[in-house]
Amino acid sequence: MPTKKTTKQTTKTVMKRQTVKISYRMPYQTETITTNNYNEAAYLVTHHQASLLEVAHSKKGKRVLVCMTYLNNIGGIETAMLNLAKTYQDENLCFVINGHAENAETLIMELARYHDVVLDKENAREYTGDIALIMTPIMANVPFERIHAGKTYQFIHSEVTGLKSLERWKDLEWTPDEHIDEIVTVSKTAQKGLKQEFGLDSVVVANILDEPSKRPVFLSLTRSTKEKGINRIAKMVEALDRAGKDYIWYICTALDPYGNDARELTKSPHVAIIEPNIYNDSLLRAATYLVQLSTAESYCYSAHQAIKAGVPVIGTRIPEFEKLIKDGENGYLVSLDLSDLDIEKIFNDIPKFQVEPEDIDPNWQKLLNGEL
Repeated sequence: MPTKKTTKQTTKTVMKRQTVKISYRMPYQTETITTNNYNEAAYLVTHHQASLLEVAHSKKGKRVLVCMTYLNNIGGIETAMLNLAKTYQDENLCFVINGHAENAETLIMELARYHDVVLDKENAREYTGDIALIMTPIMANVPFERIHAGKTYQFIHSEVTGLKSLERWKDLEWTPDEHIDEIVTVSKTAQKGLKQEFGLDSVVVANILDEPSKRPVFLSLTRSTKEKGINRIAKMVEALDRAGKDYIWYICTALDPYGNDARELTKSPHVAIIEPNIYNDSLLRAATYLVQLSTAESYCYSAHQAIKAGVPVIGTRIPEFEKLIKDGENGYLVSLDLSDLDIEKIFNDIPKFQVEPEDIDPNWQKLLNGEL
């Protein structure tokens, strides 16, 4: 394929985040907001789905456009883009999403931690760079006429032979656009399929693997009612999100009927609602903290189970928890209004403690024998 001339430039190290410039427009608004506060922008964009987003880190060096026509919340291509962003943080990359991005705001803001991002849902802008990496699958349209780059690479993430075995894609044909200089396949399997089906050559560039995240895992096994502190959970989630913390919070509860607090919870990209059942306690093995922010408790099975499993508990300052939780040793106590919530301590000083065996109350046997 023909090649195009590019201008050699020197790549410099990434600028500090304080220099980032973020512009965004919220749904049904005409005003564009500009800020350099990443956490503020991330909270609003992920909770309210911006219709326009531009992030500029003011980096120098060759500008590489990473283009995707549409973005899912997660998938193979999305993971490849994220791992690329995290691995090459010092490069001058710009992630261009020129189409829809349903529920992908979390991924977009994660990309924006490291690199420039343009989210253009109206698909009407021009994009200029030294190099373009087209991540969009070959089945979708790409606005090549508005992507201006010295050299353009088309990535193939699919195994075409297997793809064409499906009824939906059995008649798939593809001829590379004239703007494409080289084709990149992500594995030898993809390379072989491309050659077999379309007679096209490609170079293999394997996807980047990243270490699994060590983000803390919060877990709540509770009903979504006010006495069980669903309003406080929503308040704590908001505090963590506004602080820009990286975490996941699994809440095993039924959110039907929805209340205002439950609706707010579902907006957070860090919250996953799990349908409750009797086996949810198995999730304790993966938890960093069990969180129970009740107004009152007479016992609280989940908190006791967590302590018995060696999992620290974050609980409210109520009589039952003040007996169970030794603040800073096997968990943390917080006030009912969460005014003393210490986010940095929770993230940076996770309690480790020795599990003490707990005997069954001997009165149970007496009760079963009718001797009480």
